Amino acid sequence: MDTIYELKFWDAARCAWYIKFSVPSYAGEVEVLKGSGHPLKVEFTNGSDDFNDPWRPTQVKIEIQAGENWKFTDLFDPNIMYC
Repeated sequence: MDTIYELKFWDAARCAWYIKFSVPSYAGEVEVLKGSGHPLKVEFTNGSDDFNDPWRPTQVKIEIQAGENWKFTDLFDPNIMYC
């Protein structure tokens, strides 16, 4: 799989984080995304405060800034974006 979109940002400890969206057989340029003030949010959804829970369902949200309308519609297309 080849990268189509890439988002790079740093956390408070100055560690670099990368979020990459890839699709099979993509041959174009990598589109660099600009993150919002909180580009990556990981939320635990099981309602437990116990850190040692063996299973903690999560939801991840990625926030980006778009300068043009409809530029990133591929990110919402389930036919090309899948896990």
